[in-house]
Amino acid sequence: MTSLVTKVAGLVQQSINWLEQIKDAEQPFMLYLTTGLVYPAFRVQQKYLDMITESEIEIPPLHQEHHPAIDYINATKGANFACPEGLIRQIRQVYYAMIATLDDMLGQLFDAVDRMGLKDSTYIIFSSDHGEMAMEHGQVLKRSALY
Repeated sequence: MTSLVTKVAGLVQQSINWLEQIKDAEQPFMLYLTTGLVYPAFRVQQKYLDMITESEIEIPPLHQEHHPAIDYINATKGANFACPEGLIRQIRQVYYAMIATLDDMLGQLFDAVDRMGLKDSTYIIFSSDHGEMAMEHGQVLKRSALY
């Protein structure tokens, strides 16, 4: 993860440097930045992991109604097992810490936009291709028809 975080930190800095160069331009501009941070492999730097108190993480309720789709999803993900609460908390802690990493990186970019006086004339669009189940309904990864 360190190499990915280092790579993304470099991309964020390149973006900030580019904004510094273009900030006084008369014409509109667009910056596209993708990070890949909140994605497998699920590893995170300790400083972000330390921000998330494992004991305070809520355990999501299991899917209450049995449905054949759940059996299929579990089988295709290799998740046909009961997951202990401690492991669920660990999974969610790492996921939340990965989000904290992304938040920190984007915060640096947003602070730079503000510092450069671009805040009032800038639209920031944040999107994702999917989320991580993080043990919602007993599911991990993506590929779920549940919700």
